[in-house]
Amino acid sequence: MKRLLGLTGLFISTMCSAQGTPGADMVVANVVDNLKRAAQDIIHQLDQTASVNSFQIRQHLLVTISEVEHAALTVQDKTFKDLDKQQQALFQGAENTIAAAKAATTAPLDKLGDISKTVENAVARLPLADKSPRIARIRPDHLLAPTGAAPVRLVVEGSFLAYGPARLEMDGQSCTLASQTDAMLAFHCPASTFATVDGFRNVTGSLVVADRKEFWERVKHVFRNYEAKKNYRSLVVAVPPKLGDYALEVGYASDTQEPRAASAPFESGNPHCVGQRDYSLNYAVQNGPAYTILPGSVTFTATSGNGERSMAGPLDFTPKGFRMQATLKNGGDCGPRLPFSSSRAWYDARAWLGGTVAWTEVRTVTAQKVDAAPPTPLLWGSDVVLDLPERLSYFKLSIRQVDGSKPIVINADNTQRWFKVEKTDRVLKISPRQVEDALRL
Repeated sequence: MKRLLGLTGLFISTMCSAQGTPGADMVVANVVDNLKRAAQDIIHQLDQTASVNSFQIRQHLLVTISEVEHAALTVQDKTFKDLDKQQQALFQGAENTIAAAKAATTAPLDKLGDISKTVENAVARLPLADKSPRIARIRPDHLLAPTGAAPVRLVVEGSFLAYGPARLEMDGQSCTLASQTDAMLAFHCPASTFATVDGFRNVTGSLVVADRKEFWERVKHVFRNYEAKKNYRSLVVAVPPKLGDYALEVGYASDTQEPRAASAPFESGNPHCVGQRDYSLNYAVQNGPAYTILPGSVTFTATSGNGERSMAGPLDFTPKGFRMQATLKNGGDCGPRLPFSSSRAWYDARAWLGGTVAWTEVRTVTAQKVDAAPPTPLLWGSDVVLDLPERLSYFKLSIRQVDGSKPIVINADNTQRWFKVEKTDRVLKISPRQVEDALRL
């Protein structure tokens, strides 16, 4: 007699005696509950692992639970020791299957393939009743969420599947039986059943296959309205069209023009009796050698004046200076000089002009700038090419995958399980894997 791995709290063995064994005195209903709890706990833990192998292990566990539930239909109140050897062996085999599957909850991804094969072989060896229907697998175990209305084809592989019409419901929607043989069932299911956008979705269902009538004839006194059938739990994982969302942040050097105001007065006037004259004043940068004068920014505002007057400029403009020229013309004329005097008999009206010359000076300032784009969907198998700015100082690419893992932050060439990132010159390329390739890693 041997002690099992403790997954179900049982001590059962096909070789156990009827006396003195704790597992042998356990009621079958409790045995089934323990097995189901252990299997469901593993399934729940594997929900966090998005890989083909984890999908298959979950499916195998559901088949195992279904076989256990079916085997227990007529022996719920019996103790383990009261079962025949075939029945005891089935429960023993179920516990061994669950024990094998439990290893997947802590194993690295590259070991899940071997564990999946072990679990599959364990399910295949479950000692079912002679010629009882057996489910080997349901495929696909996962699929990319459909984008159209075409029905999804699901295939059930196994043996002794043709005793009568089979039925399948997925997520509460009925599927159409398309073909049936002893070894295969094919169904067409509504595409909407497998819709998902932002995450992996477990689409569960119920498969009903006809069983041998001989078995049910023996137990019809227990089930008044009996139907010769076996019920199986089914699972297909719907995969969203995107593997996640990416967001890019870049830091780079950027030149900006820092402006400063500058101004200076302009005052000029004619003496009497000169008629018309031109007056020029030169202006230069005021805020230091780093500054230049912004073209087009020079203005003149007159605040006082008399006579004919005009202002021209800026003239002889350079980034460092310019000049302004005023033309002033007196009004009227001057009378003759008085005898023995420098004075005149009368004088003209003097012209003058006063005001302010203003302009803008600028200097180039280099600063670090940060641009952050909002999250954008990253589709399976579709490359994304992102242009990077000149004078790049850093980039930070954050990718949040739909498997619920923490965001992956990348600042250099990088290869991940589902995608790779390459940087060349001023281009950043994200290359997501095809969904089948990604989930098989």
